[in-house]
Amino acid sequence: MRITNKMITTKYIRSLGTLSSDLDKLNTQIASGRAFSKSSENTSAAIKASAHLRAFGRSLLPALWCEVLRRKLNEMAKRNTTVPAVERVKLEAGLTELRNRAAAACLPGQQEEFFRAALWTVRRALSLFRRAEEPLAHGPLYESLTPTDSSGIATDHSMLNTGLPELAAGLGLFGFRANQGGWDVVVSNPHATKAGALRVVTADTSAEIFFAANAEVANKMFRDGIVADDDPAVLVHSHAIPERFTRSPRVALGRDGSARLREVSISALLAETQIVNDVIDRLREEVAL
Repeated sequence: MRITNKMITTKYIRSLGTLSSDLDKLNTQIASGRAFSKSSENTSAAIKASAHLRAFGRSLLPALWCEVLRRKLNEMAKRNTTVPAVERVKLEAGLTELRNRAAAACLPGQQEEFFRAALWTVRRALSLFRRAEEPLAHGPLYESLTPTDSSGIATDHSMLNTGLPELAAGLGLFGFRANQGGWDVVVSNPHATKAGALRVVTADTSAEIFFAANAEVANKMFRDGIVADDDPAVLVHSHAIPERFTRSPRVALGRDGSARLREVSISALLAETQIVNDVIDRLREEVAL
């Protein structure tokens, strides 16, 4: 049989197409972490995975949600460019500590109850952080941290104006301090009066922790009575503390000896030093815990 140039070219183009398809498949596997995209590609493995998911789905869903939340917060914390990569590992460790503590609260057989409570807790925390509002009891159960997945956070330029990178860094600092054994960080009871997003407990005292995305939110918190000067609480600002409110770097005692409200700026703390341990020391001084 005579081999023509057209036959050689056709075979070459077909081979290129096959190689391109295989390369695209490999890239998809690497990016998604999945060995196959269709069950027909590996029927036995697909059946086995489906059986595992049905058996452990109730336990997997809360764990998966906690991990997705941690990954998003970790990507946000990376947007704080003043913190070098070697120090950001400590913020990641702090976020992992908070994830582990949240997951540990999920008791066997109570996964659904835990999941509903966790969704409401995050929704309430974000509502206070973004709008200084208690969410409506009959409203949606869930509020998204970001509209994109974790892979899109690094290129989302609008993220820098939301206060979320500083929120993530602040949570990492609290979590890292808790991991060191200095503080116990727990979720506040959302039904308690003037409950924050978190509650920090030490051997001597405790304080509700509130987070404010910007000056407008912080002002609204004071105006609406969410926080007040005589509250035993800490207001954590993503950006600069508004001028109208006076910061108390050390604890101010009231007539009954209880701690009063303290305010701290995460962006200001991160601008002072690039060493996370030093940032935590400054944070401890500012919040007097």
